[in-house]
Amino acid sequence: MKIDSEHLEGITAEALRLRDVLEILGTRRLETDHDVYEVGTRFKLLASCLEDVGNALCDGVFLVAN
Repeated sequence: MKIDSEHLEGITAEALRLRDVLEILGTRRLETDHDVYEVGTRFKLLASCLEDVGNALCDGVFLVAN
C-alpha cells in the first residue's frame, strides 16, 4: 500500500502547531482563577487533539504494515 505523504505531512504540521500551542500555554502567566480554568480547558482540548494526531499516525502505520 502506498503512503499518502501529503496526508502524513499534514498530520506532522498539525502536531507541530499543537506543540507551539502547548509552549504558549505552558509559559502563560496565571493570575486569577479564571486564567487557571481557561488554561486547564485549553490543555484538555490540546490533549484531545494530540490523541487524535497520535491515533491518525498509528492508523497510518498499521495500514502501511498490512
